[in-house]
Amino acid sequence: MLMGVAAAVLLASAASAQARNPGADGPIIYRREVFNYARGGRPDPFRPLVGNEDARVRIEDLTLRGVVYHPDPARSVAVLARAGSERPVRARVGQRIGGIRIVAIRPRSIDILIEELGVARRETLEIKKAPAKGSNS
Repeated sequence: MLMGVAAAVLLASAASAQARNPGADGPIIYRREVFNYARGGRPDPFRPLVGNEDARVRIEDLTLRGVVYHPDPARSVAVLARAGSERPVRARVGQRIGGIRIVAIRPRSIDILIEELGVARRETLEIKKAPAKGSNS
């Protein structure tokens, strides 16, 4: 009888250990659905339309601070300041900043393409001259 009680206690403790650690006997396999979406010119419904911080960049928030110009457009760099941020934004031709794409970099200005809700428009940002020292304006 003592053997039967000991065997029952041993089986109960093994069952309790199995309940606490269900993957002890083998690997736990997680299965999830994976969706693939054929775009065909449409936005992916499984991705947010606006999600990251850069997507909210507006032209009004950017100021052209400087240009490192080179005759080869791939080597030119525009330095932009973003309202509310201390860090400068460095951009090259073709680079995107949210919904804004750098189209051309010239010695004192840049051309950008703003894409909003499927409509694109071209704008120019210029380096603003600093007011002369001693002037009232």
